[in-house]
Amino acid sequence: MFVLCLLACGCSPVSNAPVGSQTASLAVATPARSADANRTPDLRTWDTWFPADIRTLGTGPNCDTRDPQKLAGVLTPPQERAPGVWVTTGCFASPGNTFYDVVVSVTFSDGSLQTTRVLDHSDPNRDSTFALEVHRANVAGMQARIYFNQSAR
Repeated sequence: MFVLCLLACGCSPVSNAPVGSQTASLAVATPARSADANRTPDLRTWDTWFPADIRTLGTGPNCDTRDPQKLAGVLTPPQERAPGVWVTTGCFASPGNTFYDVVVSVTFSDGSLQTTRVLDHSDPNRDSTFALEVHRANVAGMQARIYFNQSAR
């Protein structure tokens, strides 16, 4: 079993600084664990989902995508900060749109799953960034999906 801790809540204001420069100032916050944290999210709870890219994140707009109108979600490859402690930063963007109840669901090759709410709502004018800390021996086969609603509930 592993614990995924949210290092920052995206509901706090995000600066116009490049994505890479924002992560250094993210404050540590630990979300409450629930019995549902290790279950696949119930798709009836969210309007839609899409797979997040896991790749190096540059400083370009819209989570460093080439298409400025694209819905974008990126998690950086996890880096081991201490034995069994992995950190990844994330970015979520959709120019001109606000999405609500943004959740990241991370799975691993052994079938383990963790679902964490990362944003109350996204910012329609800039990238929303967050950081996740994963506590487990390895993160082999890590994949991520981002779930969200198109209106506040």
